[in-house]
Amino acid sequence: MSRERITKDMTKAEIAVRSNRQNQLLDRTLDKLSLKNDAQLAALMVENPAVLSKFRHGRLSLNATYQVKIHELTGWAVLDIRKALGIIPLIDLPEHRAALIDVNAWRAKISAKQAA
Repeated sequence: MSRERITKDMTKAEIAVRSNRQNQLLDRTLDKLSLKNDAQLAALMVENPAVLSKFRHGRLSLNATYQVKIHELTGWAVLDIRKALGIIPLIDLPEHRAALIDVNAWRAKISAKQAA
């Protein structure tokens, strides 16, 4: 399993922001599951408590594997988890759907022209 490490070229401020968002998400997860500490959360996630400590201190980023584990435990949408971490989705769904509709309309026009 690959784990994304905080790169050395990140500024201390960027690491602090990422760490703060991860801490807030982990705190919300603890509250949602009525757990007292990270060790209990780590046990539910079937993970070593040291990994959660690395998340808390900004030495490791909360990658997709852990985002899915949080989703499975809490039932929160993965998109909401990613937004809480400040990860911007690559595709905005309403615009993406509109683009697909435009492409389908364009294909229909071409098919109509070829049929004529």
